[in-house]
Amino acid sequence: MSAQRIDEVVLVNTEGSHRKAYRVWLKPKARSFTSGSGLGRIGAMLREGRKTTAPVARVTADALRAEIVREKEGRGYVQKRVTAPTAAANGHALPPKGAPKPRRPHAIASAHKAAVAIPVNRSGRTVISF
Repeated sequence: MSAQRIDEVVLVNTEGSHRKAYRVWLKPKARSFTSGSGLGRIGAMLREGRKTTAPVARVTADALRAEIVREKEGRGYVQKRVTAPTAAANGHALPPKGAPKPRRPHAIASAHKAAVAIPVNRSGRTVISF
C-alpha cells in the first residue's frame, strides 16, 4: 500500500480547446518527502510521475511544489480547490441526500426466466460456439 498523499494541489486548464488537469502532491517517506505529479485530460486517468528522484526535506519539497504551481499558472492553469476523497472521486457519483431512489426499468420480457443450458468442458470453462 502506498503512502497517503498530502498537500495535493489540483490545477486545471480550460482555455480554448484545452481540457487538461495537473496534480502535484507530497508523500511522506520516513522523515522526508517525495514529490509526485499527474497530468492528463479532465475526467480521464492521469499519467503519474515523480518530481524527486530521492526523498528530500519538507522545505525542499514545498519549494519544488510551489515552483511547479507557479510555472503551470504561467501557462494558463488555475488552482482548483481539493476536498477529501469521496465516492465521486473514485468514479462513483452519490445522489444528494433526500433524493428519490432511481427506479428499475420495467421488464420487457415476461417475469418468468427460461432455463438455459451452458456447456462446460472438463476444466470447468464455458464453451461458447458461434
